[in-house]
Amino acid sequence: MWNPTKRVTLLRAILLLVVLFAVVATPAANKVKPPENPAQIKLSVEPGSITPGGSARVTVELAPMDGVKINQYPKIQFKVTAEEGLVGAAAVSMGNDTPPAEENLKDNAFKELKPLHLTIELDQAAPKGEHELAGKLTYAYCMSGKDYFCARKRVSVKIPITVQ
Repeated sequence: MWNPTKRVTLLRAILLLVVLFAVVATPAANKVKPPENPAQIKLSVEPGSITPGGSARVTVELAPMDGVKINQYPKIQFKVTAEEGLVGAAAVSMGNDTPPAEENLKDNAFKELKPLHLTIELDQAAPKGEHELAGKLTYAYCMSGKDYFCARKRVSVKIPITVQ
């Protein structure tokens, strides 16, 4: 006959194996992977060609994919890196300086997402021709639905300009 102590030990061993199997068999894919491009980014520059010492307006538009909400906090930030002899650094942001109250977290998403406008100033000695300026767009977003989560996205962008 079975010894009661051996029976309890055997049951514990079986239970341990079941738990270990459940942990090992659970796919790591259960963690939701953020989309590579949660929003489509559209850049435009006006005027099309700029004189040395002149300025241009860079417009950035974000179009979130279905199920994505762009957050007001932290702010959307768009920065252009300075390039000596061509353009100075410039930055613009849009959104809130502080997070929403805990009971109003759903109000953190933009109701209407307006374009960001940034003015860049060209150097007086900017060389003629076509150039690409380096920029960085940073925004926070949340995915709705069953796998709700929030993340931050940083995107490097190239801004084409023509100096006449």
